[in-house]
Amino acid sequence: MMRRCWVLVGLLAGSPTLLSAAVSAPRVTAAGDADPYSIETWAADPAWKDLSDAEFAGRLFERMSRLSVAERSPRESNDPVPELAAVADPVKLLHVYGYGSPRVLAGALAAAWQASGRGRARVLERVETHDWWTELESAGRWWVFNVPGRESFPQSAGGYMTLEELQQSRELKPATFLRYEFPAPTGHTLDLILRRGERFTRFFQPQGKRWRLSADEAKDAKLRTQLEAEPVGPKAAGETQQPLFANGVFVYEPNLKADAADFHDGVLAAGNVAVTADGLSVEKEGEGFAIFEIASPYVIVPELGKLEDPKDDREASVIEIDAAGATLSYSPDEGATWLSIETKEWPAKADLSAQVAGLSGYLLRIELKGKPAEAVVKSLKITTWVQLAPHALPTVQTGANPFQLRTGDAFGERTRAVVVTANTADENSFLRPVIRPPREFKPGDKTGRVVGPFTLRLGTPYAAKVAWFTVGGTFANDSANPATAAARIGYATGQPIGFMPLDLPTLSPQHGGSVYHVDRRVRLDLPATSVYLGVEGQPALQALRLTAHVVEDRPREPSPLVVTHRWTEAGEKKEHTATLTEASARYGFDAGADIANESVEFRVEGTPR
Repeated sequence: MMRRCWVLVGLLAGSPTLLSAAVSAPRVTAAGDADPYSIETWAADPAWKDLSDAEFAGRLFERMSRLSVAERSPRESNDPVPELAAVADPVKLLHVYGYGSPRVLAGALAAAWQASGRGRARVLERVETHDWWTELESAGRWWVFNVPGRESFPQSAGGYMTLEELQQSRELKPATFLRYEFPAPTGHTLDLILRRGERFTRFFQPQGKRWRLSADEAKDAKLRTQLEAEPVGPKAAGETQQPLFANGVFVYEPNLKADAADFHDGVLAAGNVAVTADGLSVEKEGEGFAIFEIASPYVIVPELGKLEDPKDDREASVIEIDAAGATLSYSPDEGATWLSIETKEWPAKADLSAQVAGLSGYLLRIELKGKPAEAVVKSLKITTWVQLAPHALPTVQTGANPFQLRTGDAFGERTRAVVVTANTADENSFLRPVIRPPREFKPGDKTGRVVGPFTLRLGTPYAAKVAWFTVGGTFANDSANPATAAARIGYATGQPIGFMPLDLPTLSPQHGGSVYHVDRRVRLDLPATSVYLGVEGQPALQALRLTAHVVEDRPREPSPLVVTHRWTEAGEKKEHTATLTEASARYGFDAGADIANESVEFRVEGTPR
C-alpha cells in the first residue's frame, strides 16, 4: 500500500508565526475539531458556529457521553467537604481523568453549554433515585439530557424534549427534582511549555499502577479492593473490563555544556551562573543559582506500591543530576516556600514521589557555591509521570489521518500558566496571597469558611507580567432564601484601589444546592506586574480558584516541534513523524487496517551532545 503524508503551513492570515524554542501549549487534534485548550475555546470554537442549537447540543452530549461513569469522582485534595474535593472541572474530566460521578458528568455538560454562550444550563437531581440530569436552555425551552445514562430525547420536529414533555410522554414516571445552577467550576487549561531537550509522550494504555490516589481514598478498604481487582485501577461503575486511565511521561534533559541555548530556553530564573565546557557553573566565585519549572495541566502520579501505604510509591518525578558544590531544593507553591532535597553523593538520583505526587508541578532550585569550573552542574535529567484520559488523545484510524497543531493560549499568545494555591481548608495556604483578610475565616468549615470581603495580590515572580487570568469561587448559598446569595469579584492593577467589578450571575429561587460555582476570564489591556483581587461571598466563600497567565520578556530563537504517532497494524509496529515549524499547521498520513494506537510524542530537540 502506498502511504501518503503531508504538512500544510501558513494557515493564519499574513506571515506565518514561527514556533519559539519553548513551545507553548501544543495540542494536536483531528483537523477541523474544536480547540480543546479551555472550555471556552472548545465550546465557542468557530468549528461549531454554523450548527443549530439542537445540532450543537447533540455534539456536546455525544462528547460528554464518552466520559466513563464512576461511583465517585477523582479527588485532587483532602478537603473535608466531598463536593469541594471532587474533580468537576470539565477540561480536567475530558483530558486528565476521563471519568467522574454521575453528578459531575451532568455538571460538565451544563458548564460546556454555558461556556458556548448559547444559553443557561442547570443540573437536576431526581430525589427518589438520586439520578442526575442536565437541562440546557434554548429559545426559552429547557431541553433535558441524561449524560450518565447516555440518554437524549430528540423530537421529530427538531430540538429535544423538556422534562415536562418527557414526563407527559410517560417515558419518565412522575418524580421530584431539585435544580442546581452553576454546577461546575471551570478555568482549567491545557497549558504546558516544552523546552529544548524535552519530550512528552502520551500513551493510550496505562503504564503500570500510575493513577491519582488521595490520602482519604488510600484509607478506604472497600475502595482499595475495587482498585486492586483486574484490571487494576479506577473502573467504570458496574464494569471491570476496561481501565479508565492512561499515562504520560515528561523527560527533560537539557545540554548544559558548551552551548547555552538549552539553558537559556529552559531556565525560569538564574543568577551568577553561566554555561561552560564543563557544564553550568558559577560565573564569578561565590554563590549562584538556577530555577527550573516542572509543570503541566496533568496530575503527577507515582508507580503505586501498596495502596494503603504511600511510603513505597516511586518514580512520580525523578531528578538525576551530576554536580559538584551544589545543593538542591524544591517548591510546591511557585517559590513561596523551599524545601531541601537530600543528596549524599554525586551523581545523585532523587525520587520526589512523596513530595510532589498529586501536584500538577513544582520548581527545582539548584544552588552552586565555589569557584568557576569547581562548582558546576555537569548533567541534569528530570523524568515526571502524569495521569491522562486516553480517549482525549488524537487517534490514528484506517485511511487518511489529517491532524492539526495549535499552540499558544486562548488568545494565541505564548504565556505561562501560574496556578495560585489558596486552599480554604488550610489557613497558611489561603492567607499567603491575602493582603487584606476577611472578617472571619474558618478553614475547612462545611458551610461558611470565608465571611466578608478580602483582598489578595497576584504577583509575578521571575521577571514576568500578567497578561490575563482566571478567577473563580465556590460560593455558599442561603438555602432558605437563595435570592440573598451573592458573589462579588473585582480587580485592579498596579495598586489595590479602583477595583473593576466583574459581571457575575445571580441565583434564581429554584436553586436547591448549598453551593454554586462562578469563574471568569479577564484579559488585561496591558500586561501588569501586579493584579489585585477583591472577593466577597454572601453568606460566604467556600473555595477560591486563581490562575495567572504571564508573559516573559526573554526572546527565544525559533525551534521545530517534532510530533510522532506510534501504532500497530495487525501487530506490526508503525510510526509517523512530522517536524513542524509554525504555530499553526496541518499534517497527515495514511494508515492501514487493524490499528491499535500506542502513543503520541511531542519533542523539542536540544543541542546535540
